[in-house]
Amino acid sequence: RLWPTSGVPGQLSQDLRTPALFEQAIQTVRLEDSVGDTPVGPDPEPYVAQLRDLAEAGVTRVYIQQVGPDQERAYRFLRDEVLPKL
Repeated sequence: RLWPTSGVPGQLSQDLRTPALFEQAIQTVRLEDSVGDTPVGPDPEPYVAQLRDLAEAGVTRVYIQQVGPDQERAYRFLRDEVLPKL
C-alpha cells in the first residue's frame, strides 16, 4: 500500500513512462513481491535473524528504514524488542 513500486519486476519498472502506467502496473503487486526477503510485521525474530546474518557476514553498520506512517512506534519496536536480542 505504501511502497508498491518496489514490487514491479525487472525492466518493467524502468520502462513505465507515466504515473498512470505505474498505477496500472502496481495493481497486481502483492506484499510478498514488494518486500522480498525484508522482514515486515510485529515479530522481532525475523529482524534479529537478518541482523545476525549481516553481522556474521562482517557488516558493521546497518541503516534501517521504516516504510509507514508511525516512525516512533517502529523505532521503539527496534529499541525495545530487536536490539536487546542482538
